[in-house]
Amino acid sequence: MSGIHTIALLSQPNAGKSTLFNGLTGSRQHVGNWPGKTVEKKEGTFKAGGNTYTVVDLPGSYSLSANSDEEIVTRDYIASGKADLICILVDASQLERSMFMLADYIGIKVPTVLLLNMMDVSGQQGQQIDYKALEKELHIPVLPFVAADKKKYGPFYNLLQRTDLPDWILSEERLKGYYEKEIGGAYQKIRD
Repeated sequence: MSGIHTIALLSQPNAGKSTLFNGLTGSRQHVGNWPGKTVEKKEGTFKAGGNTYTVVDLPGSYSLSANSDEEIVTRDYIASGKADLICILVDASQLERSMFMLADYIGIKVPTVLLLNMMDVSGQQGQQIDYKALEKELHIPVLPFVAADKKKYGPFYNLLQRTDLPDWILSEERLKGYYEKEIGGAYQKIRD
């Protein structure tokens, strides 16, 4: 049995997070509101590799700076420690813009996986993403993904069976190194 029981899905709006949630849970989901908020709360379950997982579709947000109800709900849930794994979905067809959101998750000591969603769109645009190099730089699992195609969920299910879960913590130094390498001077200006 893997050490994963509860998975939180995070992304900016329109990155495919709810598509993945629906693909994983099908009709095994329920919708309500977060306590004290009118923000929608979606939870569901799915089975893979003989295990049952709970998945939480957190509100789409651009940051964890807690400026909106959606960001407050997302931040509070992550800080609660209820999730065993955080899956951050980014739009692979707009990777540079999407990767900035990872900076908000630095310091959260919950194992993290990066799903490069919309790889089909990225490919149609002629983009090539070396996800293995990205995985090596960030030191967390990085999966090319198409949330709209359930036939391609196999690598995600396999990832849930891995036993090196405690090592999947997003590091500030590794992310900083990635930004400096990929963005260069523009990143330094942002930091200054």
